[in-house]
Amino acid sequence: MLKKDNEILELLHHLLQQKCENYKCSYLFGSRIGNHFRPESDYDIVILLKEIDRDTKFDIYGLISDLEYKYDIFIDTKILTEEEFRFNPFFYEEVTYKGICYGSR
Repeated sequence: MLKKDNEILELLHHLLQQKCENYKCSYLFGSRIGNHFRPESDYDIVILLKEIDRDTKFDIYGLISDLEYKYDIFIDTKILTEEEFRFNPFFYEEVTYKGICYGSR
């Protein structure tokens, strides 16, 4: 992972803390956490919320869109509750064991 990647994810974490009262934490996972990504690789992110509603999702996608435009990147975002996150144990383990957590669950 590059220093720039960490700065972008720290900024996203900070913005989510400010804008979303249901925000718990976020995870970066996928190729960006290893050494097997290309400069044009996307950012795979899971955002965990206590509960999800349409307005909150809309706000989060707005933040994501602003970051994508500002940094000329693509962020593949999954917005989930804890229950939804744990529903697929293979995905859950991949993200929690290999991913980088921003915030605390």
